[in-house]
Amino acid sequence: MPKPVSKPAQQPAAKPRWKPTPLQVRNILVAILMAAGLVWNLANGSVWWLPAIFAMGCALAIASAVINRNGLR
Repeated sequence: MPKPVSKPAQQPAAKPRWKPTPLQVRNILVAILMAAGLVWNLANGSVWWLPAIFAMGCALAIASAVINRNGLR
């Protein structure tokens, strides 16, 4: 008599891929542009407060993108 064949264990459903919202895309784009402006201003030796503004803008844009992710709604 043949042995009964057991069914393989079901794998858990794959997590859906993260898809950024339009607001997150805008925030990430702003963060990249602010970082580029920060590097450019530091390389050209501008006044001290201008790179500080670019750094704050970059940090705020990244924080906004993280806060507005789908899991927190």
